[in-house]
Amino acid sequence: PSSELPVRDPAEEQIPSPPTSPVDAVASAKSGGFGSSSSFVPPSVEQVAKLRPLDKDKYTSIVFVHGYAGGIANWLPLWKSFAADYDLYAFDLPGFARSPRPHVSFPTPESAIEFNVQHFEKWFEEMRIGLEPGETERSADRKIILVGHSFGGYLCSNLVMEYPRLFDHVVLADAWGVHRYNPPTAEEKARRRKLVSKTVRFLDWSLKGIYWGKLLRRCGPWALRILPRVRPEFTDTWSPYLDDPRHFYEYTYHCNVKKPFVGEAAFEALRTHHGPQACQLPLVERVALFPNCKAGANTDPSKAPRSGFKMTLLYGEVSWLIHKDLDLFVDRLRADNGIDVSYSVIETAGHMVMVDNVTQFTTQLLNRLKEELKGE
Repeated sequence: PSSELPVRDPAEEQIPSPPTSPVDAVASAKSGGFGSSSSFVPPSVEQVAKLRPLDKDKYTSIVFVHGYAGGIANWLPLWKSFAADYDLYAFDLPGFARSPRPHVSFPTPESAIEFNVQHFEKWFEEMRIGLEPGETERSADRKIILVGHSFGGYLCSNLVMEYPRLFDHVVLADAWGVHRYNPPTAEEKARRRKLVSKTVRFLDWSLKGIYWGKLLRRCGPWALRILPRVRPEFTDTWSPYLDDPRHFYEYTYHCNVKKPFVGEAAFEALRTHHGPQACQLPLVERVALFPNCKAGANTDPSKAPRSGFKMTLLYGEVSWLIHKDLDLFVDRLRADNGIDVSYSVIETAGHMVMVDNVTQFTTQLLNRLKEELKGE
C-alpha cells in the first residue's frame, strides 16, 4: 500500500527541481547528473514532464512511457508535433533517470509487473488526467492515450490489462515482451546480417545478460567516450533538437548509473535466460487478459473497456524485435478480443522507432489518433 511507503524529503537530499520538458531533462544531465534519489517516493508530479498547462479545449491527453535504460527525453522529437491538439505527459519509469529507486527484489516475473503497475496506478491517481475537480470518472469526451516504447510498452500493456476502463487507445512503439523465445531461422539470421551492422550484431551477441546500465557502469567515466563510438547514430538523431548532441550521451549515462538498479532488476526478472529479446510472460500468450471489445463479453463492468477502445503497433523495419509472433499477436487481439488494431512498420527505423524515422512515425501516429479528437 502506498500509505506504507516512506516519502523522502527533497530539501534533505537536494534533488534538482523536476524537469518541465525533455529538454530540461537533458540539461540536468549536462549539468552533472540528477542528484541523489536513493530513497523512495511514489511516482508523482515530481517525475512528470508536461509540455504546457492544461488546456480545457484539448479533450485528449497522451501519456508517453519510455523504455529500458531511457528517460522522458527520449520523446523530445515528438513533443512539438503533438502539442497542437493534445495535452502531453511523460514520466520516468522506476529505476531510470530521475525516478525513485527503492530497495526491492523481484522473486518472480509477476512481482516485477505488480511493482510497476502499482507505480503507474499511483501516478495516475495523483495526476487526475482528464478529471475536473470533484470528478471521480472521466466523461466520454475526455480521452487518454497511452504510448509505450520497448519495455515501457510491455508495462503499458500490463496496466491496461489491470485497468481497461482507464484508457481509450494504447500505442505500442516497438514494444518488448510480445514474443516467446524461438531459435531464429536461417532466413531470419540472413535478414539480420543484411540489415544490421556488424558492430550492433557483435554487441547483441556479447551483451546477452549484460544490459546497457551494467555496461556503462563497468566502463566508469570512460563510458562517455565509448558511447559516441558504439552508438554514433545518436549524433545525427539528436543534432536537430540539442545545441550539442553529446549532451544526450551524458543523459543516457546518468539515466543508468545510480543505485539501486531497480529498473534493471525488474527487466531481468521478466526476460528469459536466452537473452533480452524474449519474455517469460509474453504478451502473445496473454491476449485473454487484454480488454475484450466484443458485445456481451464482459460480465464485470469494471473490466469492460471504454467505448471505441483501440490499439496501435508501430515497429521499426530493422528492429531486433520484428518477429513472427507479432502477426499472431495482432490476429489474436482482433479475432479473440474484437479490438480495433492497427499494425505498421516504419521504414528504415530500428528499435528507437520514434526517433529513427521521426517524420513517418509522427505522421502515421497522428493520422491514427486524429479520430480521438473531439468532434471527429
